[in-house]
Amino acid sequence: MLRRIQRMLAARPVADQNPVAHELRSLVPENDRSLDIVAAKIGLVLLMIHSDQKVEQDERDFLVRRVQAELRLEGPDATRLADQLLEIPEERLELVHLGRTLAGGVSEDERRVFLGELFGLAASDSDFHMLEERDLRVLAEALQLTRTDFVALRREIMNRE
Repeated sequence: MLRRIQRMLAARPVADQNPVAHELRSLVPENDRSLDIVAAKIGLVLLMIHSDQKVEQDERDFLVRRVQAELRLEGPDATRLADQLLEIPEERLELVHLGRTLAGGVSEDERRVFLGELFGLAASDSDFHMLEERDLRVLAEALQLTRTDFVALRREIMNRE
């Protein structure tokens, strides 16, 4: 039974595993590994934005800046793409898959910095939810970061508030 489930999961189309990559490939048709990394980062940002069930303006602005930086899009193009990506339902974004994709493509220092940015995003609305902390804890594991890294980043963010 377990093998059958594993085969079913492995056979799922890539769009099901990372719908952000699917959206980005419509803009950048090359099958570039770096696009998978960019899509994983943006997908994780989307997960954090949706984790408290509301999209605040500062969260939307963070996403637009991430789209601008990662894809070198400017102004209205970045805003339009960010709004399009915000329409992806949270349940289609797989935290562990996105985290593992990122872990396989960037250095440990980059993963640590990125997790810190997500902590900042989660705390930006001055209401750090238990669900956000749970997601960040699971993500830290998927990113192959230590519990010590997680605790240090959490403490740093909490001390800023």
